[in-house]
Amino acid sequence: MNKLIFYSIICSFSISLYSCNIMRNTNNWCGTENQEFRISCQAELMNFSYYSKIGSRADREITLPIHFTTNLPKGLKKLAYYSSSDFYFLYPGKQLIFITIDLSSKHKLNDTTYIPTLVEMEDMFLNSCEIGSDLAKDGLKQGKNRKSLVIQTNNAKILLFNIKEENLPCFRDSLQSFATQKHK
Repeated sequence: MNKLIFYSIICSFSISLYSCNIMRNTNNWCGTENQEFRISCQAELMNFSYYSKIGSRADREITLPIHFTTNLPKGLKKLAYYSSSDFYFLYPGKQLIFITIDLSSKHKLNDTTYIPTLVEMEDMFLNSCEIGSDLAKDGLKQGKNRKSLVIQTNNAKILLFNIKEENLPCFRDSLQSFATQKHK
């Protein structure tokens, strides 16, 4: 892997914590709920629902967040989210799920799954929130016998990064459940 790319990724994470929310493992994410999201648990999966009503403003235009729900594998270590558009789910072994939602897009992306290039992964990270040194200190780099995959659906791109080969089917299959929801 290109060390410069991953150095850039780590630097982008370490710039700022402005408007970022980071939560650490509570050893039991089941039942975690706040004003923006809820995590419930099933037998082998967790369900993450994002339902924030806090919009962002640019000049006179207000952009509402996109509500969504998705299944996640159990074992979540940390989660971080920024401005209703970038969501990071860190798992043991430095496995990462990164969901980025295009809030400005008026059209849906074509549903597809593919192996991303290094350049695309770099762009996804560098164009996202500067989550801060908390995630960067975890040393984000792709290990041997690890895989990365992009699932594109609705207005979201979901990057599975540095996933152990034996865990890839579980991660991929759980995130196939990603669905947007109308505002209530």
